[in-house]
Amino acid sequence: MKLNEFTRDLSIWTSNEEQHLLTKINEPIMLNSFEEREQTIIESLIRKNLLIKVQGHHAVYVYPNV
Repeated sequence: MKLNEFTRDLSIWTSNEEQHLLTKINEPIMLNSFEEREQTIIESLIRKNLLIKVQGHHAVYVYPNV
């Protein structure tokens, strides 16, 4: 079995709050537009590799890692 076949079946546990934010973020959104609690949850989703954080021209953006 190749590594990419193994990781395709691997699921990552998410809390209800994390899952709610994941469904809310479907396009690049500025990180500053979220409340402080949501930003903390977003940082955990970035560590879990479910969101990607990108430094733009004047802001930080997050978007789903599909």
